[in-house]
Amino acid sequence: MSTAQKCWRKNRRSTSWPEVVQQDPDCEGVSIFLAGYKAGRSASRAAASDAAAAVYTALADRTVQKVIRVRDQKTSNQAISVMDKPRILFVAHSLGGIIVRRILCRERAVFGNKRVGLLLVASPSYGSGLANIIGGIPFLSWKLAKGLARSSQELIDLDNDFKRLLEDQEIPALRGQNLIESQAPFFLGWLKRVVDTESASRYFGSEVVPATNHNTIQNPSSPHDQVHRKLRQSAQKWGLMTRQCFVDHLKELRLALDEQSRAFSGSVPVAEETKQEVFLRVRSAAIGTASEADAPDWLENSGIDSLISGQFRGNLDRPYHDLTAEDIAATSKALDRLWNELGPYHA
Repeated sequence: MSTAQKCWRKNRRSTSWPEVVQQDPDCEGVSIFLAGYKAGRSASRAAASDAAAAVYTALADRTVQKVIRVRDQKTSNQAISVMDKPRILFVAHSLGGIIVRRILCRERAVFGNKRVGLLLVASPSYGSGLANIIGGIPFLSWKLAKGLARSSQELIDLDNDFKRLLEDQEIPALRGQNLIESQAPFFLGWLKRVVDTESASRYFGSEVVPATNHNTIQNPSSPHDQVHRKLRQSAQKWGLMTRQCFVDHLKELRLALDEQSRAFSGSVPVAEETKQEVFLRVRSAAIGTASEADAPDWLENSGIDSLISGQFRGNLDRPYHDLTAEDIAATSKALDRLWNELGPYHA
């Protein structure tokens, strides 16, 4: 069994996946939290349940300073926990996927108002045949291995509970992806895979990663590796990359405000219904931009939050027919300042 640090690194000299995230300019603005749990023979008899509880406690603990701020490469010294974040992406390898699914099921009410991503990397969601073999070997037969067996009632119950969570949309903004190993490690050559396709692709869309096994699929060495690119693409697709989400909203708002300026300029006759539609598009884009600006670490101390909620957003809270030319000009000026503040982020 590995640790939260060793799991993501091929060897002592190689780059770990968290370090690859730090090197990727497209991941600027994210924070990384490494969650560990006991998983070896010394783990308790209720290892999976205890591990889920321990990981969630760490995620909610504001005194645990393990959040790495990618922007300035410094460890955060804020009194903030992972669970304080409105967007969380879990990257879970092997048993980690079972632990995370258990957390999501157990704390579904807490995650209900968050945007959550789940990247399951070679995770035996419905068990592994190798665990059945290990469970039958006396000196390797620890409780956790037995719990990963294909016939494990513990996994069957979790599988049913997680499927209900997805079907009932108890976490409405939960999105996921499965990554599957393509072959077994050389020392287990008699196996096709440690985690077979059926078990590794149970809930979401799936993709087999070529030339990977259960011990290497979670060790991309650069931002160009397929596994990392899939992480980045999924995070962007699910709206979890705060910088990109904010910039997308900002661009949408820029276009909407330009359209509003033309509609309200008076130089060309515009129907009242059209003006209202334009204004509603501006309002929607402004609210989206403001919501994206409320949380990201990279906007701290920039004054952008107060700018949006004050001069900028305040004007848009008024009925469209009450807006004056001065209001439109003030809103556009605030947006210009916002745009300039973000210079390098939308270049």
